[in-house]
Amino acid sequence: MKKKLSVIISVICIIVSLGSISGTLYYAKNHNTSSTMQETGGTPPSMPNQGDNSSQDSNQSNSQQNNESNQQGSSENSNQSTNDQSNSQNQNSSEQSSENSNSQDPTQNGQAPSGMPGQDSNGNQQGAPGQSGQNSNGTQQGMPGQNEQNSNQPGQMNQDTSSSQSLSALQIVIISVSVLVFMLAITYLIMSKFESKTLAETFYGAKPTAIYAVVNVVGTILLVAALVLSSNALLFNNASATNNTSQITTEGVVDVSDSQELSNKTLSTTSSDESAIVVNDGGSLNATGLTISKSGDSSNTESSEFYGLNAAVLVQKGSEAMIKDTTIETSATGANAIFSTGENAIINVSNTKITTTGDSSRGLDATYGGTINANKVTITTSGQHCAAVATDRGEGTVTVKNSTLNTNGKGSPCVYSTGSISVSDSKGTATDSSCAVIEGKNSITLNNTKLTSYGVSRVDDGMDNCGVMIYQSMSGDASEGTGTFSATDSTLTISKKSKVYKTSPMFFITNTDAVINLENTKLNYGSNQLVTVSGNDGEWGSQGSNGGTLTFNATNQTLNGNISVDNISTASFILKSSTLTSTINSENNAKEVNLSLDSSSKWVVTGDSYVTTLTLENNDLSLIEDNGYTIYYDASANSWLNGQTITLSNGGTLTPIK
Repeated sequence: MKKKLSVIISVICIIVSLGSISGTLYYAKNHNTSSTMQETGGTPPSMPNQGDNSSQDSNQSNSQQNNESNQQGSSENSNQSTNDQSNSQNQNSSEQSSENSNSQDPTQNGQAPSGMPGQDSNGNQQGAPGQSGQNSNGTQQGMPGQNEQNSNQPGQMNQDTSSSQSLSALQIVIISVSVLVFMLAITYLIMSKFESKTLAETFYGAKPTAIYAVVNVVGTILLVAALVLSSNALLFNNASATNNTSQITTEGVVDVSDSQELSNKTLSTTSSDESAIVVNDGGSLNATGLTISKSGDSSNTESSEFYGLNAAVLVQKGSEAMIKDTTIETSATGANAIFSTGENAIINVSNTKITTTGDSSRGLDATYGGTINANKVTITTSGQHCAAVATDRGEGTVTVKNSTLNTNGKGSPCVYSTGSISVSDSKGTATDSSCAVIEGKNSITLNNTKLTSYGVSRVDDGMDNCGVMIYQSMSGDASEGTGTFSATDSTLTISKKSKVYKTSPMFFITNTDAVINLENTKLNYGSNQLVTVSGNDGEWGSQGSNGGTLTFNATNQTLNGNISVDNISTASFILKSSTLTSTINSENNAKEVNLSLDSSSKWVVTGDSYVTTLTLENNDLSLIEDNGYTIYYDASANSWLNGQTITLSNGGTLTPIK
């Protein structure tokens, strides 16, 4: 009887232990670690990769806004923007050219690099890059790229009510006890040969006991470790899946969840967080001849930038809208005009005029895989962090044709990409920012487009004064990788009216890999600085290891201006049917600089230069017009030169770096 009782007890222990273990795994698989949100907000939880503090989301959002404002120009009215563009064209057709809702990027979504001076939605002053600031209550703000905690913003996670993304200590103890009991029960059944001995007879004085004890201990440790790691992985994946949501619950004056048509109507809202039109749940809208106005500030600009809260027109996952012959005006903070968010959210807009005057209010914005196709659209924005065309967190795709893209606010480039943006047969002017900004592994493609900017950074004399910037903010808004800027048959201009006309480079790359592809594109600027590739003071990435890596492909190009690369950065220039008039790496600071010329290209040297690798098609030295200057090369990287010092055609020399 005792033997049978021992077996029964062992079997019960095994069942209970397996139940406990299975329950823990089920909990981990199905528990939503981020589902508890502030009751006041109703907006999505904090995004992944932002750390544990509830403050990080808002900091990243502010970072992206700061970025956007950093890249964009100070706002003027739409008439001034138009006049500036007209004057620019009259003075020099080459002076024509074209934000960030991300919280990142050298700008935000459609914004300039993080840390732009300005104010958040609550009127709190934001710090300049590399500096901290204080909000209106005197609370110290974080460095650029970080989020400021603001418990008054609905839509943010309440850290006290959110669950951990790992098992608690009590749960680990329960698993450990369950596994130990399971192992002991299994050991007893094996050692007793399933009923031939009692517990005492099995474990007392049995020779194999020591071996089984070791097996129990090792087996228990390994099984507990495996269960804890698996459970934590499931919890983390659940949190990431929840955090990657692309939409919020919001309302519109018109809510469309089926198929509807609207024509010749006036829609207006003055309520905070309310849209004029919301299309969701697979709805489809065909709108013609609408007049839409939106006022009433967003309660949470981050939710506006990521998910379209408070946008005039919001189309969410799996829904679509066609908008034409329409006028949209917004005059509030966080009031984007047209916003597409989520996979298979598609907006087609044409013959439409868009005007926004508040901060963090872009013209066209797509996030989390949303898509916008625009044709014959005129966009004018006046606030800070208000790119005319933008993508933000989770990436998006925007295609623009035959349109005008004007911005007048700080940190508001014509185009800001944390996704894929294509602009063709269009023009734009940014009077207090850059032409274009790319953050992270994303792209901007221009075709037959003229963009003019004032080449202004987020702060006076900021290092990101430039015409086009490619960077990685590390805020989580854009994936790390190669940013690609391509322009064909286009014109990029830094306006002569700009106070940094004489100093602002055309291209600036920092803390990322970048590719620039230019073909038959005019570059107009007054600094004689074509490209700067360098690290930064730690605003983006870790100082000392946040340099850039650039590949610059030029086809049928006339390039004028010097090339500067610092000691943690590299650059390679590949010319086809192009002419480069430049001094390269004049201070010999670069980690690496490479130059390649095909037989129809030429390098006109304007000062002593240092290159790592010099590649000339057919080893033809006549492709270099030396003008009497010295070109230093790395002998170990140019075997074809045999370490020689060669006198060039105009009296200059090609000689190894000593």
